[in-house]
Amino acid sequence: MAKRKHRRKLTAPERLEDMLDRAGDARFARNKPPIPIAAWRTAVGPRIAEKARPVALDRGVLTVRVASSAWANELSLLTIELVARLEAHGHDVKQIRFRVGAIEPVARPPERRKNR
Repeated sequence: MAKRKHRRKLTAPERLEDMLDRAGDARFARNKPPIPIAAWRTAVGPRIAEKARPVALDRGVLTVRVASSAWANELSLLTIELVARLEAHGHDVKQIRFRVGAIEPVARPPERRKNR
């Protein structure tokens, strides 16, 4: 009688982005925001975070993509307050520029179903 081979336990699939981050290769960091989305949401609040995303940080100038020109105008009026909030959270931001563009929704884990 032949011996059975033991199967390895399967683990949950891992996102490619997470594997590349662990590898530490900067070539793959092109699409990574300059401020992590969770830190951005904490600093600016959930309402603003839904309509604006940080896309680049160069020498203290943060470029933020916003959903519409109305949001760009509104946030430009709040620039001083937003810079202060970001600095309070440890980000080296001295100035913010707003650009209108498509905002992808943040990936959220699926909600748990409630059994009745």
